[in-house]
Amino acid sequence: MEKTYNSMLSLMVVLCLNACIATVECKNLTDHPRRSLLANAIGLTPPMGWNSWNHFHCEINETMIKETADEIVSTGLAKLGYQYVNIDDCWASNQRNSKGELLGNEVTFPSGMKALADYVHDKGLKLGIYSSAGYPKMSRALRKADRPIFYSLCEWGWGEVPKWGHMFGNSWRTTGDIVDNWNSMITIADLNEVNADMQDRVHGMAPLLIGCDVRDIPKETMDIIANEEIIAVNQEERMMEKRMKVEERMEMKMKKIEENMKMGKKKMEEKMEEGRREMDILLAFMEEMNQRGNNSREK
Repeated sequence: MEKTYNSMLSLMVVLCLNACIATVECKNLTDHPRRSLLANAIGLTPPMGWNSWNHFHCEINETMIKETADEIVSTGLAKLGYQYVNIDDCWASNQRNSKGELLGNEVTFPSGMKALADYVHDKGLKLGIYSSAGYPKMSRALRKADRPIFYSLCEWGWGEVPKWGHMFGNSWRTTGDIVDNWNSMITIADLNEVNADMQDRVHGMAPLLIGCDVRDIPKETMDIIANEEIIAVNQEERMMEKRMKVEERMEMKMKKIEENMKMGKKKMEEKMEEGRREMDILLAFMEEMNQRGNNSREK
């Protein structure tokens, strides 16, 4: 029990380090504009739900997903805001249909993905699914859908994703995969150590995605993931406003520092020029005195 509790607590902490939620109009310290993603008015607060990969990896099937949806509702997690049932990798068949479209695995998902989605939706929940299609292409396709869809980029923090991720998705990853052991937690924490001075600005705005088997949650774990006070802080939209104000103050400070550095450089150059002039005068004086001394000796 204690091991499960500690692992889950560590996971909750690392989740705060392992994701970035894009937000409303503002500017970051590198002057890259950020906006409400895709103009679809979703993702203004972190998504809450469950994801299959951390615990099950490829050992997933239709029955397990349905039972997970049932438990999210029956345990009261749905009422707390946990609404996404996310199927990660390994749901698809290795073969596509004649149109080149992905198909669900007929062995593990015999009823098909549409029927499973309907089952989850009937529970008042939302079904999430995994793919690694090109980000711009998928983003454009989702924007054409008849309803807003939260789009999380399967991106591992490479290629300066904060500079462009906001143009295509509602969120993106900042690291590679995590697993439920301590070494993984420490690795993710170490990767983020360079941003330790900024951690108070991101802790409250990370996705809350349960990674364990919700059909068998110990009380200690449930006490953590169902903590209403923690959820309230995480889901408070005003947190983003405060975060933006901090960013604005930081930007002003950075500009002030830059201005001071430029001013200091200018003053230093002026002092150096003044020093060079004084040195030239001194050298000229010494040369003149030396010349006078030579003339006196010649007489």
